[in-house]
Amino acid sequence: MSFLPVAALPADEAPPCSGLWAIFDSNAPSDHKAARQLCARCPVRRECDDVRAESTARSLPGFGPRGTWAGRLHSRTGARDVA
Repeated sequence: MSFLPVAALPADEAPPCSGLWAIFDSNAPSDHKAARQLCARCPVRRECDDVRAESTARSLPGFGPRGTWAGRLHSRTGARDVA
């Protein structure tokens, strides 16, 4: 399984989500909107989505990653883009 090499990134390339996990784990529309705005400028957005996809593939149905990953909200019923 892949991982996000966040610790290996120079400080100026660290993902904007660092330390803000609560808004990415939330299902609240305002948190998702804030998370999505951070994802829009993230240098590791593609890698984040790759890790989410791998985690989903290895999980039992209904038990994959939740919250905002790479700008998309993931829930028990699947991913969706929410404005």
